[in-house]
Amino acid sequence: MENVECKLPKGWPEYTKEEALDIFESDRWLGRSFRAIVYGKYADVEEEKLHEVARHAIASDMEQEKYGSALRLAKNLFESSDYNYGHITQEDINELEKLYLVQKLEEESEEKKKMEENKELWKTREPKILVDADTTFKDLFKQLDELEEIFDEDEVPFAAELYDNIDDKIAEEILVDMDDSKRSKTKVLKYFEKKGISADDIEVYLPIKIKK
Repeated sequence: MENVECKLPKGWPEYTKEEALDIFESDRWLGRSFRAIVYGKYADVEEEKLHEVARHAIASDMEQEKYGSALRLAKNLFESSDYNYGHITQEDINELEKLYLVQKLEEESEEKKKMEENKELWKTREPKILVDADTTFKDLFKQLDELEEIFDEDEVPFAAELYDNIDDKIAEEILVDMDDSKRSKTKVLKYFEKKGISADDIEVYLPIKIKK
């Protein structure tokens, strides 16, 4: 079958046919299947080969029970008039949605079970955020959220004590200015050390316990 000249979707970076073919060959093995198909078509890869990439990617995800990934790819293919490869049908989409929903419900049930188990354990401990040298602010706030589900907010007054006992500017940096990306990269003890706040002061003035 003769390939029809096609244009890339709006906003996609343009490459030469040779570069697009290289992207197709690498992305098909790196799990970026839809991107591989788009650039493969642009590079005039045979239609049957594009169908094969789509089918293989979905089958691989299904085998590994990655139903969310399989569903996203199937929808991208099915809903695109230009890249509907793999012979995806509405029935396929419906079946994948059912599998994905069941999997999500099972995961949520397991997560809820773990949270309940943790609550029982945490009821026996004092309302302190546990930190060590590797604890990031993302870890700290995750613990804080969990503690606040068990204890009253005034029993774990992290924000209030930052303002009252540490420094308004530092409190603003941590509570307001620090986004999720920075929280995940910034280690708690190192941050306070750079601000001239000792480990002893952290334990005295904040609801934090440092693990030795």
